[in-house]
Amino acid sequence: MIRVYTSSGGKTSPRQPTRTPGNCANGIVGPIRLVSRARDIKLAQFTQSVELDTERGDIEMTPGKLPLAAIEARSGSGKIELLLPEKAAFHLEATAERGGAVNDFGPQIKEKSEGRTAVLAGVVGDGPLIKLTANRGWISVRKEGAQPSEVLPDTPGEKVRVRLRRRRHPSLPKTCVIAKSRCDVVG
Repeated sequence: MIRVYTSSGGKTSPRQPTRTPGNCANGIVGPIRLVSRARDIKLAQFTQSVELDTERGDIEMTPGKLPLAAIEARSGSGKIELLLPEKAAFHLEATAERGGAVNDFGPQIKEKSEGRTAVLAGVVGDGPLIKLTANRGWISVRKEGAQPSEVLPDTPGEKVRVRLRRRRHPSLPKTCVIAKSRCDVVG
């Protein structure tokens, strides 16, 4: 089994966040387990089971070869995109706990939403389990070579801290947390 553990290593300023290039691999014969703290993961043309885990980063997977192997991928905060061959056989369990899910594979995959959680689930043929979990982010499953029906946004509900000066705005608080459609007073 190939095991890779990565870490961001450097410090970044909260005022100017940087996006690390990430971990890319093409044509790997596994099984593989990759754990990353703050990097994107892009994996293509792999042939055996894969387990991917990142705290902060996007995951993109393109198995490319049939038959598929078991896949388990988790992103604490980020997108997970899975591009599958058209004739792939698999059992899908995909959950975006605070985000959304997009099914561009076909009618065999059903989408449902419960509160802030979106789920994609279904069985296509007799294939291995593919389990995807985005704790705070989006999941997209589509056929290889097909264009996505939607462009996935960055992490949903991502909050931005804004400092306001009381001299200019005496009626506003010092700190305000802004999300998509609301403003919560923090301090």
